[in-house]
Amino acid sequence: MVGAGSNELLEAAAKLSSSSSPAKSEFEEFLQDINPFVESYPDSRIPSSKLVEYVLSLEDRPYRFKKFTAYDLASLLKPHGIHSIQMRPEGRNVRGYEKAELLGLISKYLPEG
Repeated sequence: MVGAGSNELLEAAAKLSSSSSPAKSEFEEFLQDINPFVESYPDSRIPSSKLVEYVLSLEDRPYRFKKFTAYDLASLLKPHGIHSIQMRPEGRNVRGYEKAELLGLISKYLPEG
């Protein structure tokens, strides 16, 4: 037997689920998280280590607890056609990403922001 207040709860839940925008995928949430960093990065190429460092600094996000690495970053981006490139910031050979490619990916998945 269902309690009298149950119908009200079910109706409220139905309204919330139908009126709210669709939930973002984990990948879209990731892009939303990195967007401020990518937009504000001063150079046209972003070293993987800098992006990973930023992701790990997000205290309330799950990446911090998974020991997020450059490999994880590459695994997220590669299926979307974004591949790391060899770069030489400050005379060192490192892997990184073209800022324009990351911004293009962000705008594709998050056109409103």
